Amino acid sequence: MFKRKFNPRIWTEQHGSEVRNNPRRAMTTQLESEILRPGMSRSDVRAVLGAPERTEPRADVYLVGASPLGIDYEMYIIEYDDTDRVVKFFLRQG
Repeated sequence: MFKRKFNPRIWTEQHGSEVRNNPRRAMTTQLESEILRPGMSRSDVRAVLGAPERTEPRADVYLVGASPLGIDYEMYIIEYDDTDRVVKFFLRQG
């Protein structure tokens, strides 16, 4: 899979973008390995990633473009517990 160094400026510039080849997709590897951690507060996550495209009571959803292995678009989901602390984060096609 193609990897790209996380760049907060590029990430926030892509807010709301539905381009197929969104550079956010390639940044998720570094997000998971070096930046996001279980137990982070929702406000700390948003300080890094900016506003999500969609907010749910226990999750933030970021658009990341099309899957490199298919035609479906993907979302990066960050789930929180009832105290707004990160529980898990993952890509989902949808």
